[in-house]
Amino acid sequence: MSDAFTKSDPDVFDLDSWIDGAKLPEKSVTVYGRADLVARWEELDRQLSAMDDNDDERLGGNTPATIAAEMTKVRADLDKSALTFTFRAVLEDERKKAEKDAAGDDDKIAYNVLSVQAVKPRVSPEQWPKIRAKIGEGQFFALLEASTAAAYERKVSVPFSLAHSAALNTQNS
Repeated sequence: MSDAFTKSDPDVFDLDSWIDGAKLPEKSVTVYGRADLVARWEELDRQLSAMDDNDDERLGGNTPATIAAEMTKVRADLDKSALTFTFRAVLEDERKKAEKDAAGDDDKIAYNVLSVQAVKPRVSPEQWPKIRAKIGEGQFFALLEASTAAAYERKVSVPFSLAHSAALNTQNS
């Protein structure tokens, strides 16, 4: 049996198999539950940049090593708070149902649509306002942008990664 996505011979191409194997577009974005730690990182980075290598904690201050260790801990805590959301395209009938169920409330419409689109993690309409209140408008808009891109980007571009290419070149050497 041939791969439904192989189109080498247009006379034997199976469009129904291609349709069966097709998937809606998806987009992902990562947000942070502890975005407050970015300010602490920046403060420590300023302190570290202002230090001389000769600063001595016996004089009541930190050493570059102690500040760097604190920065490592802050970075680890920030990384632990990361959550990647994956959204899929929303179909027109799903969007219309979400609008109908929200009875004209714009926020509820958005939360209903986001819930339909959220592939990973699954999120209920009631959870979206809680997420929004905790992560702030900036990160919430990043979620909205990803969901909108999944739903309405007109072209699908094949991704390219320099890191991927470099890894393959290293592997093949």
